[in-house]
Amino acid sequence: MVALIGLSALAAEPPGEGTPSGAQTRDMEQLATPSQVAAFIQRIKRDFYVFGEDRVNSIRRHDALPAHWLDGSDAQLEKFSVVAGPGEK
Repeated sequence: MVALIGLSALAAEPPGEGTPSGAQTRDMEQLATPSQVAAFIQRIKRDFYVFGEDRVNSIRRHDALPAHWLDGSDAQLEKFSVVAGPGEK
């Protein structure tokens, strides 16, 4: 699955619902702050960004970025590979 989200807008304004509180939160629920998005854009300059995500972490938000997408290097934006199970496309 691939998410297309305008990063410039996310760097300027806070995500809609914020990061859920609680001891146990999944990677996809820990949202990047506007300052994290801005730092990512400054560190890795691209015309556009494509974040691939495994089926284990379904993409449910289209107004914010999971913080773990911004933690890696630009190598994560170069290549994404998974192994499909029987019957998956």
